[in-house]
Formats: sequence, structure tokens, C-alpha cells
Amino acid sequence: MKATLTELRRNTSRVLGALIHGHHAVELTQHGETVADIQPHAKPLSGAEFARRWKNRKPLDKATAREIASAIKATDRAR
Repeated sequence: MKATLTELRRNTSRVLGALIHGHHAVELTQHGETVADIQPHAKPLSGAEFARRWKNRKPLDKATAREIASAIKATDRAR
């Protein structure tokens, strides 16, 4: 969800409701520029829930796998 700082000031409950109850990240903007991202706190998964999600995961496509590998290599070079 995107919201301006003015919207946050005027409709705080609506903006934070999307964050808290809808579990959606909120992107705050000022004059069209992003100034902050607010994300809901991640709750730890139980072992059973992790196993269920892992079992039902979708395989990465090749382009995404290459992008991840490239990011890891760049991080390693930056050290």
C-alpha cells in the first residue's frame, strides 16, 4: 500500500490498519518520492508450518536463480 505523509497524518488508523490487520507493507511518500517503508513484524513459523510451506514451495526459475547467485557473488566481493 502507498500512502503520503499527509494521508498518514489524517488517516492514521486506516494506514496502520492495513499494516497491522492486513499484514501489508506501507510505502510512505512525500512529494511523490518514497521516504519510508513500514513492514509488519514477521512472526516465527512453527516447525510444522515451515515444513508445510517448504513442501509446497515453487521451484525458482532460472532467471531468479541467476539473479540470486549474482547478488551473493557481489556481496562476497564487497567484503
